[in-house]
Amino acid sequence: MARYLIRLITSLLLLIVFKVQADTLRDPTMPPAIFDGETVAVVPTVTGPVLQSISLSSPNKFAIIDGKAVKLGHQYQQYTLTKLTANDAVLKAIDGSLLHLKMDFQIEKKLSGNDEMFNQNNK
Repeated sequence: MARYLIRLITSLLLLIVFKVQADTLRDPTMPPAIFDGETVAVVPTVTGPVLQSISLSSPNKFAIIDGKAVKLGHQYQQYTLTKLTANDAVLKAIDGSLLHLKMDFQIEKKLSGNDEMFNQNNK
């Protein structure tokens, strides 16, 4: 009977501790406390085209600019896509001025173990 009572008390204490800890957790989907309804977050506005993706592996190299696929050498608005690298695109305007678009994020390229074996076998 004493063992049963000790287990019951221990279980109840654990439940209370976990309940207290659960009450202090913050909902991760809630906005930060600084947003009280009257405060407005300032979001930077983008002016001009946005480079979203680059494809260099296909025979027709292209970039996704503002959601539109633009092949290398083809026009986008008043620009012509003249150069593509892994992280940026160069657009040339009719007047000859250049517009450099960069990806918002860098992609780090690493060889996997299979790629290294493939490269060694093909030397």
